[in-house]
Amino acid sequence: MALGTGSIEQDGTKHGARGAPVLSLLFQPEARPNAADVLVLGVRGGVFSISSKPADDGVKGVTWLELLTNGLTFDLQRLAPSLPRAIPGFMYFYDLPGTFDASACEAITLEPGPHLEGGANLLPVVRSQMALALELCSLPGLAAVGWQPARSLSSPGHFRKSIARWLEGGVFPGLGLTAIAEAAGGGLRTEGLAFFTGQELAIDKELANDRPAAARLALRLVHELVETGSVSAPEHIEGADGEALLLEPTDKGQVVRVRKS
Repeated sequence: MALGTGSIEQDGTKHGARGAPVLSLLFQPEARPNAADVLVLGVRGGVFSISSKPADDGVKGVTWLELLTNGLTFDLQRLAPSLPRAIPGFMYFYDLPGTFDASACEAITLEPGPHLEGGANLLPVVRSQMALALELCSLPGLAAVGWQPARSLSSPGHFRKSIARWLEGGVFPGLGLTAIAEAAGGGLRTEGLAFFTGQELAIDKELANDRPAAARLALRLVHELVETGSVSAPEHIEGADGEALLLEPTDKGQVVRVRKS
C-alpha cells in the first residue's frame, strides 16, 4: 500500500496468519553498524543495556548482541562485519521515494529473544521492541525501517514520528506496523493486523468508493482492535458520519468484515 506515497497496492496475502516479529534496519552500503556502535548507543541513551554478547575471537568479531529493556531481551543480529541479513520482500512503502532500492541496502534485524516465544505479539513486548528500535534509529547511515508482519518499509522519519507518538499514548501506527491494501473485489484490506489480533480487516467495496474516507475508517478500526482484541461476534458501530456499520467475523474468524448495517 502506499497510502502516504500515493497509491494503493493490490492485496495478495493470506489473511489471519501471524508473521515473524522481525524488525529490519536497512543501512546504506558500508554503513551497517558494529557491536561497538551499539554499545556506545546503549550507554549514551540509557534505554537498554547489553545482557549478552559472544566472545570476540579476533576473527569474526561480535556480530550479535542481546539487548535488555523493561526486563525483556531482544536479539540484534547481523552486525558488521558479518554478512548482512537478506532483505525481505517488502510490499508497502511509507514516505520513501519511488526510486528507493531496498536491495542496495544492508540489513540488521531486531526480534524478541527465545524466552518471549509465544508472546511476541503482546503489546508490552511490541512496545518494548519499538522503543529499542527508536534508539537504534539514531545510528548513522540508516535508510529505512521494515516490519515483517506487515511487509512494510518506512523512512526513518516516518517510523520515528509514528512510533514515538504511539509510545507516548497516541494513535497506533497503522501505516507501518500494519498496512492497508486494495482487495481484489474493490474494497480495502489490512495486512499485519493478524499479528496483533489473529484477524485481518476487510472494508466492503460499498464503503471503499471514497478511498480516503475508507482508509481513515480502517486506521481507526486498526487502532481500536489492537487495543481491544479480536471480534468474536457481530458488532454494531458508528461511522465517521454517523452511519450504522457492522463488524462481522468471516472466513472462519480470520477476517473482520466491515459493511453497512
